[in-house]
Amino acid sequence: MNWRGSVKRWLFLLILIASFLAFASWGSAQPIGDTGDLVCTDLPDAQETLRRLTDYVLLLELDKVKTERIRNLEKEVDLGKREVELKDWIIEIKDMRIAAQDQAIKDLKDITDRALKLAEQGKPKTNWGLLGTVLLAVFTLGLVVGM
Repeated sequence: MNWRGSVKRWLFLLILIASFLAFASWGSAQPIGDTGDLVCTDLPDAQETLRRLTDYVLLLELDKVKTERIRNLEKEVDLGKREVELKDWIIEIKDMRIAAQDQAIKDLKDITDRALKLAEQGKPKTNWGLLGTVLLAVFTLGLVVGM
């Protein structure tokens, strides 16, 4: 038999069990609820954690509402820009209409001026020279006859 091999194994097992018990007793002797402990064991700590979680949930909801409001305000700004563009187009169209009316009035004035000139040219003109000569001849004839 190999005494030396089995003694080493038993001795290793005995040291392993002793070290496990030593560490287990040291772990159970530590106070619970240290600042590094993630698990809350006191009632006020649990209540504070619950309050923070509910505050966090409310803040998330508030963030969603604010995000939606921002999105709606951005849509309003876009609609306002579109409205300004449409008003600018309407003003441009009105300006073009006014310019067209002014041009039409100017053209109408030119047409009436030409029509008046044509009407003046179309009516018979009195020939003052001829009329004066005829009157002079009648006057002299009247003088000659009357003498």
